[in-house]
Amino acid sequence: MLKKVLKFTAKLVPSEKAGKRNVLLSFQFYRENLTYTPSKIIVYRREEPNFIFDCDEEEYFDGLVPKESDVIFEGELEIKDTFAEYLDTTAEEGKTYAYWVGKETVGQAITGPVAVKVRNGKVWLRFDEILEETNRLKSEFPSVKTKQIGKTVLGKPLISIRVGNPDNLICLVGGVHAGESGPELLFPAVRYIIEKHSDLLEKVGIVMLPSVNADMRDVMAEGAPWYIRKNAAGVDLNRNFDADFEYVDHSYGLSSIDPRSFTYRGPYPNSEPETEALISLMEEIKPKAVFSYHALCSVTADLGVSSRIARDDSGYMSLLVELAKVYSPAFRAVLNGPPRENYDIPMICTSGSLITWLYHRGIPAFDMEMSHDLTMLTPTMKDHSTPEMVDLASQAHTAGILAVMKHFA
Repeated sequence: MLKKVLKFTAKLVPSEKAGKRNVLLSFQFYRENLTYTPSKIIVYRREEPNFIFDCDEEEYFDGLVPKESDVIFEGELEIKDTFAEYLDTTAEEGKTYAYWVGKETVGQAITGPVAVKVRNGKVWLRFDEILEETNRLKSEFPSVKTKQIGKTVLGKPLISIRVGNPDNLICLVGGVHAGESGPELLFPAVRYIIEKHSDLLEKVGIVMLPSVNADMRDVMAEGAPWYIRKNAAGVDLNRNFDADFEYVDHSYGLSSIDPRSFTYRGPYPNSEPETEALISLMEEIKPKAVFSYHALCSVTADLGVSSRIARDDSGYMSLLVELAKVYSPAFRAVLNGPPRENYDIPMICTSGSLITWLYHRGIPAFDMEMSHDLTMLTPTMKDHSTPEMVDLASQAHTAGILAVMKHFA
């Protein structure tokens, strides 16, 4: 006999249609015997259109209860080893849902909610898909080399992708923050450059790390509706580097020493394995410039921001402006976007950030953020990214990266 639900989870899984995701519900039941017989189960689903990305948090769903009109399944499911699954193939892309599960009678012993945002798989790559694309590049192009530089908190391998001249490199970093941009932009860019610009790669090489915060980015790719910034240990990797770590940051009105804050810097400098991996990579390759891709929901633009510590360093500032004047025009030409009004570099990257760590080593470096005059991309800031937006942004970044490579050639 079924007694109650012990565990209830929901995540996105691929469907037969490319890019489409279905919602897989998994629930564990406490039962009085282990007979593997079908049991009566009720599944509830309700759309939550008022949930706002990067505004509402996980607590938005606390206390929500379903109505009888929310029932989408009522019937028998096989329970094996106390677990049952239900695949919702009717959830619509772009919508946020709350799910509940009950047993035997509508309204009885309901558990939930769990929440899911139905995201397109071409916009949010899962970690296994990132590994597949990494291996695909390596197998298709003998010039591509890969190297594991470390692991995430949960043990995912962090693999760098390398191609071109190893003595004259630029570095592309994705996914330092889980809910931001990286692999979806960078894989097509690097593939295009390998296919079309092998001559340029003889002069300038690329090292790419597609997804640093891979543990929590998987959580978002699997449907967590809210913005996730920190790693699996609850640390903001872009505050964890041993770079002016003694200074407390109060960006966004939050304290970087408060573990409750999504900018928590961690217990001590370089405490996180992802931070250590990035440091080991930078010390090994000694890049000419670094571009770390941020903004939100797999898309960013050409606004390169850098370390506030470097504000009074005129020599370093001139290097940044020089690179911005190379990257941005090429980027915007692809979009047919307006020219930049100026090339002032916002100096906002904080103590403990990757960019500040790189500044102390004299390496020109940017966090790439959204440019709000590029209206064709700004819907991504509210989790309205589409495959078309990702493709357009990737083409634009490809042009910007190529322009920087020609500059260093």
